This record gives sequence, C-alpha cells and structure tokens, in this order.
Amino acid sequence: MIKKIFIKIIGLMIVAFAISFTADAQIPPDLSGYKASMITDDQLRSYMEQAGKAGLTEAQIEEEFRRRGLPEAEVAILRSRIRDLVSANTKTAEGTVSNEEKKGRNDLPATSNPGLTTNAPPSARVFGAELFSNSAISFEPNLRIPTPANYILGPDDQLIIDVFGINQTQQTQTVSPEGSIKLNYVGLIYVNGLSIEEARNRIVSKLSSVYPAIRSGGTKVQVSLGAIRSIKVTILGSVVKPGTYTLPSLATLFNALYSSGGPDENGSFRTIELIRNSKVVEKVDIYRFLLNGDQSQNVRLEDMDVIRIPIAKTQVQINGEVIRQGIFELLPGETLGELIENYTGGFLRTAYTAIIKAERITAHTRVFMIVLKSVRTVS
Repeated sequence: MIKKIFIKIIGLMIVAFAISFTADAQIPPDLSGYKASMITDDQLRSYMEQAGKAGLTEAQIEEEFRRRGLPEAEVAILRSRIRDLVSANTKTAEGTVSNEEKKGRNDLPATSNPGLTTNAPPSARVFGAELFSNSAISFEPNLRIPTPANYILGPDDQLIIDVFGINQTQQTQTVSPEGSIKLNYVGLIYVNGLSIEEARNRIVSKLSSVYPAIRSGGTKVQVSLGAIRSIKVTILGSVVKPGTYTLPSLATLFNALYSSGGPDENGSFRTIELIRNSKVVEKVDIYRFLLNGDQSQNVRLEDMDVIRIPIAKTQVQINGEVIRQGIFELLPGETLGELIENYTGGFLRTAYTAIIKAERITAHTRVFMIVLKSVRTVS
C-alpha cells in the first residue's frame, strides 16, 4: 500500500513538472481538439528546450501529448516534426564548424581515443581517458637510472664489467642470442634469464680464478648495464590501438598502455590483465594511480608479455552538483555512495542531496528511480 502511494506521489510530481514547463513553452494544456499543424515550430522548439532541461525522453514527451488529448495520428506527425527540427539543428551546428577546425579534427595525434573528445561535456567523458590521450602527459621509460637489481638479462643486453683495485681492466660485452658473454681469460659465461645481481655473482666467481686479489678484497668488480635490449609486448581487447609494440626492456605496464592509447570508450580501467606465459600475473586497477598516485601495479614488462583490456562491466555516468563529473567504472559490490564520495570527490556546496534522480537501462526498458535522503545503500 505504501509503495503504491509512493509511486502515485512520484507520478504526480512528474506530471506537475511537465505541466510547468509545458506552460512555459506556450502549448495549451488541452490538445484534444488540436492538430499537429496548429503547433508552430517556435512553440515546438521552446517546448523541446524545456523538455531537454527537465531531462525527459522522447517517449515521455509523446506520453505527455497523449495525456493532454492529442490524437495518436497527430502524435505521430508531431514526432516526425520534432525529429526534423532536431536534424536541422544538428546540421546547422555542424555547418558552423570552420574548415580549419575540420582539418584539425582530421589531424588528431594517433594516441587520441577516437571514441572520446576533449570538447565533450564533463559528464560525457570517461574518467581516466585523459591520462593516455593528453599530449602534455608522457609515459616514457626512464633509461637514465641505476641498473635495477631485479632486472632480468636477455640477448642484446650490454654488460660493462669494471675490475679495479690491485688489478684494473674493463670489458664491454653483449649477451649473445645463445644467452652468454665472453670474457678475456675466462671464456663463455651464461647469463640469460639471470638478474643483474645473479649475473654479477657468477662473473665475480669466474674472474676470481684469474684475479686472486678478488677473494682478499684487494680487487673489486662492478657489473652494470650498458645498452639495453628491446622487447615485444602485445596489447589486445578494448584498446584504442591494439597490436604488438616494440619497447625498451625497462618499459613498464603504463608505458605500454600509453603507447597504445589506453582503454577505448568501452574498455575497463580497473581489471586490466597482464598475461605472462599464458597466466594472469597481475590484474591492474588504474583508479589506484589516478586517485591515490599508487604505482605499485606499474610493473616492469618482459618479452612476449600480453596485456588484455576487457570490456567494462558497469559504467555509471554522473552529472550535476558533484565536484568531478564523468563516466566512472564500478567494480562488483561498489555502491552509489562510494561512487560519489570516492570517485567524484563528493557533492558541491550548492548540491541539494535530499533527492537524487537515477536512470537504469536494462535489456528491455529504462527504469527511473528517485533516491531519497541516503545514497549509501543503493547499488
């Protein structure tokens, strides 16, 4: 009983709201004796403008005309006129674009996401897309860093072996396709698949037989990385530019994603998979970096790695009086309250939070809901 009363109240609210903007649009409340031709284009444009501000759909607008008594045949004519007006407005808007602007659109950089536009309203932008489409941001691997202790050696890596102290010599050797280097007076040393620290220990052990002062500490050995090899990484799924990329061996997952343009408009930012040897070794949530600066999942890549970007399962568009508008991806179990508090940054001071209108699109229909007072319990 209470539920029926609540639905009836909501229905009365919607009808009252429709009456108010209809009056503003100067269309009579009683259309039972009207024909579609009796409503002028100016009246119709004004009506559509008010309806758009009210957030009503085409089906709701038609239902309002029926409720006011307009015959079904005239509703159909009015529907056609509305679509013609919308089409004419669209063509006019397109006609105002200059030739230079059109040229600029065709000359967008290859890293831009074709499904997104920086001119889109804030509420229509996918949160996080600018990380990969913004030319002012560059995720390039830093090659001027000390050799990471966990760096794994492979063919074409260059090693610099510096012997100093009582004995002094320096050699620069490149790892062969077979995975070994050849040192003077020592011969071949297999280093493929070893970390730089493991390779150093093996090299020192071999050199100790040639330079006994290494054992006593009179001679030291330093092993560092010179030129580095390239690796191939495949990126597939819902990505702007899928394919196989050649990257420096110090490249990380974010470097690869930037090269590919990142997830497309349907791609997931929160469940990106790093596949190595046919196994998922990391599942990456880019929101952790976007919101908290957490780069713990920005792992270093290896040759023949595969990055798969699945389709986002739940995307929610939020607009209105919140700090950050846009399209956000939610993981299973996350609520509307978490979306507003954690991802949008919360309500603006001007927000009226007692009533929030929500629209859910299902396989067969659109469901309109009004959320009262609390947003924490709505999933």
